[in-house]
Amino acid sequence: MRRRAHDDRLETCPACKKDFVQPVSWEPDGDERWWMFLRCGECAMSREVSVSNADAERFEAALHSRASILSRALRKLEVDRMAAEVEWFVTALQRDLIDAADFAR
Repeated sequence: MRRRAHDDRLETCPACKKDFVQPVSWEPDGDERWWMFLRCGECAMSREVSVSNADAERFEAALHSRASILSRALRKLEVDRMAAEVEWFVTALQRDLIDAADFAR
């Protein structure tokens, strides 16, 4: 099993240099370390590493940070889509294209 250098960033792929690496599987490797199977979402390179608890915590924080960015972007897309739907609905009401009967069962 490869021991990684302390200054490597787990989320950065050593092959393509993209920060798209995700943990596929992990488990404790004694009291002070974690074994992880990692895979790059860009180039599909996979590798096994054994890292310290501190490095595992930093990796987890980096993953959560990236997930937060995606979550905010998704929320903005959803709000924009809902705003457009409201605009279409208001326009349809103003043009008498729909009325209450369209919603009756």
